[in-house]
Amino acid sequence: MAVENLVTVTNPVGLHARPVAQIVELARSLEVVITINRGETVGHGHSTLSMLAMGVVTGDEVVVRATGKDAEIAVQEVLAVLTSREPS
Repeated sequence: MAVENLVTVTNPVGLHARPVAQIVELARSLEVVITINRGETVGHGHSTLSMLAMGVVTGDEVVVRATGKDAEIAVQEVLAVLTSREPS
């Protein structure tokens, strides 16, 4: 199963160290492959460095995509991290 969603990042720190750590932990705890795309740039949910290298900041639009048994849960959880109004 594959699930994807377009979202505008509203987390005040963007895709920085703590939000990335939350996403990596999530990816490792579920049966899922997560990617986050900003234009042509792709970050992999199991890779802290690839997500940090994307340079996603507040206001950027990204596509969150997940495949696997837990895809729907994973996308919802990643969206919650990216749209949190509280700094992570």
